[in-house]
Amino acid sequence: MWSRYQTDDINLAFRKAAAVGESQDIAFMRQYLARVTIDARGQGSQMTALHQACKAGNVAATGFLLAHNANPDLLDKSAKDAYQYAADSGNPELIEMLRLCRLGRKAWNIAHELFPIEPNEATLAEFHRMEQELSKQVAAEELAFKQAVIQAGIKYRDKVQAEKLGEPLLSDELAESQFLPALNQFLDYIHNLAAVYHILSIASVRNFKAGYCDAIASSVFSALVGENCVIERMLIFNQLIKGNHAFIVLNRAPGSDIADPDTWGKSACFINENGEVYPVSHRPNGSVLGVLHLIKQHIYRARCYSTSMPSTEGLIYSDVKALVQQKCAEWIEKLRNLPSATKMRVALAAPVGPNPGQIKLHP
Repeated sequence: MWSRYQTDDINLAFRKAAAVGESQDIAFMRQYLARVTIDARGQGSQMTALHQACKAGNVAATGFLLAHNANPDLLDKSAKDAYQYAADSGNPELIEMLRLCRLGRKAWNIAHELFPIEPNEATLAEFHRMEQELSKQVAAEELAFKQAVIQAGIKYRDKVQAEKLGEPLLSDELAESQFLPALNQFLDYIHNLAAVYHILSIASVRNFKAGYCDAIASSVFSALVGENCVIERMLIFNQLIKGNHAFIVLNRAPGSDIADPDTWGKSACFINENGEVYPVSHRPNGSVLGVLHLIKQHIYRARCYSTSMPSTEGLIYSDVKALVQQKCAEWIEKLRNLPSATKMRVALAAPVGPNPGQIKLHP
């Protein structure tokens, strides 16, 4: 008998703990997680622990349950799911948490409908070979673009010419403090769009069946472009294991430390290639996010790429701004016109069914 919950039924006690959601209730849920069926329903109401947490407007309990793969799409006896209970609660933090998780789950499911089969060694080898070839192409395109931008700005290094054009002189100090940092932000932005485009091109042309992390992350990224959130495709490279991993983060706090998920804010949502979709602030033990600080200590490289176009403010010159904006627009259009990206956007725009079912994680 668990006296706090007045029952000796562990699943009922678990649902009651989710409804209360205080620190000792979260501790109870964590302690007995392995002994419960996380989506066990009440006999009469057919409500799960997640229904109860959302109905109570409890952010901590909801985050904990989502992080441990509770299914927000299940309907109770009243034909309501977790999203509807969150909306009824009126808690804006809870509503945003469920909104981002729904977006992430739906985009992930769509990606795996397009690329449903785990790769074998042969397909991975072919994918990596093509990826290396395309990386060289992307690098060459970036170099040509950077040279074009710098060429466009060279005329401003001549004081007479700059004054004649009514523009500031591009001194070394100005280049280092404003022009080059702004340019590098755009290069990162364009690199991401080009990389996503090429990865999806490989998958489309070769019919690559991907459980491969970057193919899934790129697919989710392309599906969510245009949604009301900031989408980042994160690539972490670990020198210790000589490997890398790609995943998606939604709504990371601006200016937060990429290597410290504790700084990413309450709204940040994590989407992994194996179907994990949960609030970063409630990530479970063993999450891949837990190793980011180790990668930072043994730094090789960590980068993230966002759907948010950088500000042109540091570029200063109108013709340079026009050039980078044109190149960005070209890559966005190329990405949006890919058959796989188009399929994903159409599928994402479709209404959610009455009970899409739980994401199936790979073993």
